[in-house]
Amino acid sequence: MRTDAIIEHLAAMPPRAPDVAAVPPIERVAMVTRMGQGLRQWKRETLADFAQVSLSTVERVERADLGDDHHRPEHL
Repeated sequence: MRTDAIIEHLAAMPPRAPDVAAVPPIERVAMVTRMGQGLRQWKRETLADFAQVSLSTVERVERADLGDDHHRPEHL
């Protein structure tokens, strides 16, 4: 998913109750991941090493792509 599409999707989301714990939407995780990586000026490989995940996982998170629905947090 492109950055502008992620921002548009986040802006269109209804607000959630502030006192209710919830899993953040994948688009928010993607945006925070991209921003953090940019602020630290890390390569994707560096972020993957730091997070102890594969490079493809970092790339999927940045695209807001979880792939198989069975791995989404609400299904775990």
